[in-house]
Amino acid sequence: MSAAGLVPVKASGWSAGLGNMLLKEHGVWWRTRRWAVHLVLWIVVINGFMLLVNFGDRGDDGGPRALQKLSELIEVFFRVGGFFATVGVVTVTQSVIVQEKQMGTAAWLLTKPIARPAFVVAKLLATAYAVLFLMVLVPTTLFLLQTRLVFGVFPPMPGFVQGLSWLALSHLFYVALTVMLGTLFNARGAVSGTAIGFMFAGFILPNVLPMSPLAFPWMLPEFGAGLALGRALPPWAHWPVLATVGWTVVFVAVAIWRWGREEF
Repeated sequence: MSAAGLVPVKASGWSAGLGNMLLKEHGVWWRTRRWAVHLVLWIVVINGFMLLVNFGDRGDDGGPRALQKLSELIEVFFRVGGFFATVGVVTVTQSVIVQEKQMGTAAWLLTKPIARPAFVVAKLLATAYAVLFLMVLVPTTLFLLQTRLVFGVFPPMPGFVQGLSWLALSHLFYVALTVMLGTLFNARGAVSGTAIGFMFAGFILPNVLPMSPLAFPWMLPEFGAGLALGRALPPWAHWPVLATVGWTVVFVAVAIWRWGREEF
């Protein structure tokens, strides 16, 4: 074989090489300054945004107006997390597959004893826990501290935690969607454009098809805020949750299937 030749290696089992791929993807996030840049970015975007809605105004020191102000801030937190963080999820995920194809590193990696499903799963897992940590866990922790310092109380539990889990599920949906698109397209613009376009469809399509929110995650941030505030949700509120889980599984399956047929 020539020095420049690449010979695909058939690994044993779908998870062959998964550990090594996870270490590689872990290094991309946590052994560079990438995590620090995103940490500062999402603290500024999400927690900093709360200052624009006058976080420091605690109303009448614990009275009804203060509780109303806290409720408004919780709702803004979920809506900001649902919109800006979704854009961020697509932005950080759009290149995880496409870049490997464009640079030729995917072909090189697959000459190693790495199964193709393991390649995709490692990308998904590494991106998912980075997104959940940097865009959900850290901003939420700071938000809880902010509410405690300003209002003297934490948001009502366990409704807040349940609502936060619905928001996190929405983020995981977009991670899976964007990774799948990366296996289907060869350009970042096509990947991000399709994913962001789907997100904006959630603002338009329900006006034409009122039942469409039942099948997609568009309402999850709003419903998550409702859970956090103890509001009564519509009886069909769990349908988007089940649909989002189902779509996420489908996206992962399609990504693995398509990557298994990618030619290098």
